[in-house]
Amino acid sequence: MTAVPRRGRPVRVPGERPTRERIIDAAVGLFAEQGYEGTSMRQLAAALGLTESAVYRHFRSKEAILEEILDYVEREVTKPLPFEAEARECEGVSVFKTLLEGLAEAFASTPALVRIARLLYAEAPRNEKVRRYLKTAFEEKADALTEAMVARCAERGLLECGDLSGLARVFNSFRYQWCYQIAILDRDLTLDPEKLKRDLQPAIGFFETLCSEPRA
Repeated sequence: MTAVPRRGRPVRVPGERPTRERIIDAAVGLFAEQGYEGTSMRQLAAALGLTESAVYRHFRSKEAILEEILDYVEREVTKPLPFEAEARECEGVSVFKTLLEGLAEAFASTPALVRIARLLYAEAPRNEKVRRYLKTAFEEKADALTEAMVARCAERGLLECGDLSGLARVFNSFRYQWCYQIAILDRDLTLDPEKLKRDLQPAIGFFETLCSEPRA
């Protein structure tokens, strides 16, 4: 007699992504399209062909799923780009070029980041947790990191800067607006990394003129 497989524990197909990752991916899509409050654990389970109990075995609550998404953004976006930029500063590479082109490469190579950005922008007006995260990570922390990097460039004689705080604020406001454009306004366009970089050149050039190389 053939054994009946237990519901909620499907046999994993070789090469299939882990269930926890699939849950996060499905949650990002549902949260972005119908809102965090408008998405139930039952709907999430149904989208994956799982039972609710199967989802709860991986995440204790819907809030825990949202926290995992924000942790992913912190790991993949907020931290790597500044460290990459810092490592290349001493080679004379523009910190603005590094940060903006690095962001374009990240978005083009990792579609999940675009979907997460769409979720954050769509959810922020109605979700205090997301709004607080965006303000902390994309404004306060981003401004402090950018100001510190530009200051180090100036200390090494690579750039000549005036108002570091104001420059960091304007630069990160542009980055925030650019991410919004890619995630929301141009959501149906194919992301070509080289085209994204070309489109960013005028902005890169503008910020470089604000921190010109010191004259001998």
